[in-house]
Amino acid sequence: MTTQVNRQARRYRFDSAWLDLTLIALSLLSLSAPGDWIKSAVDGYVNPEHGEIMSGALGLHGTMLGFVLAAFAIVLGYIGKPTFKLIRDSGQTANINRIFVASISTHALGAAFAFAGVVGAPTAPYQNFVAWVTGVLMLLSGARLIRVLWVTRQIVAALR
Repeated sequence: MTTQVNRQARRYRFDSAWLDLTLIALSLLSLSAPGDWIKSAVDGYVNPEHGEIMSGALGLHGTMLGFVLAAFAIVLGYIGKPTFKLIRDSGQTANINRIFVASISTHALGAAFAFAGVVGAPTAPYQNFVAWVTGVLMLLSGARLIRVLWVTRQIVAALR
């Protein structure tokens, strides 16, 4: 019985971080890449005529934060049930918790920076920094959301 659980635990490994690391590396490369497209992208965030971009980022982060919180609450509600025995026995519950908490914290941080971009004056000197951080957090939170969706799909598949 233990060997079967260990084989299935290896099959449902949730702690792969390659997507997060790839997006962080690409965003760091884009910061150092020459070209006017970077300045125009930042100006698109900061320009007062395009303030709806930060409002949209705030709405997107808030919505996805609510979705991930709801999914995590469902997983936490069912983790003690007998149907989750396979997942508990596999030892992946700590990884599942880490993935959900990482996604929640990234969405919350992204919402906070987008809120600072919406509330702050468009000509303030910190707006370029806020725009860059918001953009990078949108990429990172998107990757983590994909990971949460994958984990949720794997949980449902393991419970069938």
